[in-house]
Amino acid sequence: MSGKGTRLKQVIIDRIRSGDYPVGHRLASARTAANEFDVHSNTVSRIYKELADDGIVRTVHGSGTFVVCVPGPEHGVGAVDELSSSLAALAEQARYLGLSRGAWEELVAESSSQAFLGSEPGIWMVECSRKDVEELSLRLSTLLRRSVNPLLVDEVPGRLRACGPDDIFLTTPFHYEEVSAMVEAERSLLNVNVVPTTDTLVAFAQLEPGADINIVSSNRPTLERLVRMVKTYARATPGCATLIDAPEAPAAVRSARVLVDTQSIHERVMGWRPTGHVLTVRYQIEPTSVAYVREVLRIRDAEPGHGELVGQL
Repeated sequence: MSGKGTRLKQVIIDRIRSGDYPVGHRLASARTAANEFDVHSNTVSRIYKELADDGIVRTVHGSGTFVVCVPGPEHGVGAVDELSSSLAALAEQARYLGLSRGAWEELVAESSSQAFLGSEPGIWMVECSRKDVEELSLRLSTLLRRSVNPLLVDEVPGRLRACGPDDIFLTTPFHYEEVSAMVEAERSLLNVNVVPTTDTLVAFAQLEPGADINIVSSNRPTLERLVRMVKTYARATPGCATLIDAPEAPAAVRSARVLVDTQSIHERVMGWRPTGHVLTVRYQIEPTSVAYVREVLRIRDAEPGHGELVGQL
């Protein structure tokens, strides 16, 4: 891909991540975008196709190209490689001009300070399930119009050594105490509530009252929450509720007419070949928690020197 094509793709990805192009946004036509970015319309069409192949946008014949997904961190690698090559070329040019290595590094440091002055702190969504945390992070990125990065619970200590002092960590009530013990007191840790997705609740409502339901979960708090969920939304009392590591778990999975599990253990559950219907619970951020996080960010933006923000909702 040409340099202009690479930059155009990265600009579009950055605008989607920042919320300038939220999910559902219709991108400019190839001709309009070509005029804006000073590229050929064929280049724009090719970039749109690549983004569609990546599952980021979708083109509807006669209607346009629409954003359908917030890109993950794996996108934009080509632009980073190009940036690395450009920096290497500039360093080589500086050497030919007679600059010492120390002078070059001071120049780079000064340029970095100017470029990143006032940059936003990183925001990290922490969960124990890879699929859950990726979905929640993407959803929050869209709702907050800010980039929210996924982070597993056991990745928190390593991230703490690399992130800035103003970075913000978000987690659910299931992991608040655990993550709070890892995060230093001066860092911001916000507790956001999650609720079942609409699809999950509809799936529960479609079950027959008093259905024969077994539950399997990865930890005790989640298991207790799933039991309450089944009683409330499925109007049934579970026949068996067990942890995934318990000896009886495989039998509970295979014998269930309806099995309730979560995304974090779903692949392991399916490896036991359940014969009944499997209902996998998925979560979304509760709207009041989104409003809470948005207000915290607004306060931080309005008061750069604002101190510690540790809160629960």
